[in-house]
Amino acid sequence: MQRLAAKGRFRADLAHELSTLTISLPSLAKRREDIPLLAQHFLEQANSAEGRQLSGFQPSAMELLAQLPWNGNLDELAEAIRAACQRATGTRVMLADLPDWVHLAIDASARQPRDEPPIQLDEFLANIEKELLSRALARTRGNKSKAAELLGLTRQRLLRRLAQLGLLKPSEAEEPVVFEPLPDES
Repeated sequence: MQRLAAKGRFRADLAHELSTLTISLPSLAKRREDIPLLAQHFLEQANSAEGRQLSGFQPSAMELLAQLPWNGNLDELAEAIRAACQRATGTRVMLADLPDWVHLAIDASARQPRDEPPIQLDEFLANIEKELLSRALARTRGNKSKAAELLGLTRQRLLRRLAQLGLLKPSEAEEPVVFEPLPDES
C-alpha cells in the first residue's frame, strides 16, 4: 500500500493507517541474556494457566536453558518451560524437570558433527566403471568380445577403457594392424 500511495494510486493517509509496524529482532540464540527473563515470563504464564505457584528455576536448570541454541526461538522456549512446569513436583523447576529433548539437544551440541569426506566424482565413477568391467569380464570368462557385447560397447572401446582404468596393460590393448603401402621404388 505504501508503494501505491507513493505513486498516487492509493490514499496516503489511509495507507499510513492500514500499514503494519514491523519489528525485527535477532534470534534468541543471539540474545542469550534475555533467556532468564523470558523463561520466568513463560513460567508465570504456566502458573496462571495451571493454578500452580512455581517460584522460579534451579540455577543449573537456568544454565542449561541458556546454553541451548533455541532454533525455534520463543515458541520452542515456551514449550520447554510449559513441559517443565507440568513435570515439576517442587516449588521450583529443577534440572530433572526439563523435557528430555532439552537434555538430548545439549548432548548433541556437545558432540561435533563428523566431517564427511568430499566425494570425488571422477574417482567414484571410475571405481563403478572398473567394477562393471570386471563383472562383465568375469561373466564372460575373460572373453573381451563377449564382454564388450554384454556392455553394449565395441571391442576397441572396451580395450581402451580397460587400459585407461588400469585393468589391462596398454600393450595388451591389441591396437589394430594398419597396413601401409610400400614406398615406391622408383
